[in-house]
Amino acid sequence: MRSLVADLRRGVNLVIGLPRWGPEGLAQAVAHQLRDDDLLSWRPLSVEGLLQEEPLRLLARRYAPDVPERRLCDPSDLVDSQAFSGGLIWVTGLEDSAWAAWKALLEGYASAVRRRAAEDRGLLCLVVSGMSRSAFPKEDVALSVRLWQDAVTELDMLAWLHYLMGRGGRNGNAMRRRLQLRHALELVAFDSRLAWDASSKDLEVLAVPAAWLAGVAAARGWTSNTDVCWEEGTCDTMEGRLIQHPALVAMADRAEANLGRLLWRAQVGVLFPFLEEARSQYLTTYQNLLRVPHDTGHGSVILERWELEIGHIHHQLRRRIEERELHRLRLLRDVRNALAHHEPLAPDLLQDLVGLG
Repeated sequence: MRSLVADLRRGVNLVIGLPRWGPEGLAQAVAHQLRDDDLLSWRPLSVEGLLQEEPLRLLARRYAPDVPERRLCDPSDLVDSQAFSGGLIWVTGLEDSAWAAWKALLEGYASAVRRRAAEDRGLLCLVVSGMSRSAFPKEDVALSVRLWQDAVTELDMLAWLHYLMGRGGRNGNAMRRRLQLRHALELVAFDSRLAWDASSKDLEVLAVPAAWLAGVAAARGWTSNTDVCWEEGTCDTMEGRLIQHPALVAMADRAEANLGRLLWRAQVGVLFPFLEEARSQYLTTYQNLLRVPHDTGHGSVILERWELEIGHIHHQLRRRIEERELHRLRLLRDVRNALAHHEPLAPDLLQDLVGLG
């Protein structure tokens, strides 16, 4: 985002390449960034339904009425137009059938506009989605190509989901909210559009996501044979890691195991700190009942009380505390054992844990 806004402020024309199913609201975000600039006026242009029209004549008719049509020969004719200067024409709705003509226009205009000072230029920004990178023009002094690739971080997505989930107020207990947020984060990966959908899902859906993600894939026309590529939106790079879209993962072989790893990552980030706090509380509350040395039964002996894990604490207290507290301790032991073995929690175990508040 910062780089493309900086290009515009330097008087550079743009091609913005998005993956199919890319982010929504990019135009509004750029317009917001530029709203305090006096250099460029915002001129959105959707060419849906206008793809048969010659790009040069379409632009001249809309934005350069001071250029007589009889004098209109090539893109350089737009450069000297006073009406055309000072505006940013944000072009959307382009399809493959019209791309060659618009690409040629942009290349010709970017070459010719260099003779004008940056602050006096009119600028073109062509926004395309699902297009192969080989189809984009070569960059030049007044032409830049910006791809929406490796554009978001995990922290960006966390903040976005936190905002979306908070719009309806804080419903449910804190544990449930944290688990919903972390599950959604893993399951949307880099997809800010899917985050809208995920933010409305209950934990019960996010914790067993195969059917939901398969529905997302079907709505986008993805199958197990769909290419894993940036253009289609089925993969992207995040912080240097190539990530396959979880909806495509749900359609592939070993979907259950691969989705299970995402669920485990979501759960361990929330629950390990929770388990450690609970362990510390048990060690303090029941310090007079807990004994060391403690034989683990696996060939090792624990000599310090603070090294006792939840399972050891449960073993020592199983006949010495009331049933309600023992049930809670047993539940925490089962949660800890599953996560320690890199297994996501079974849905009923997760619900029991959430039920603790």
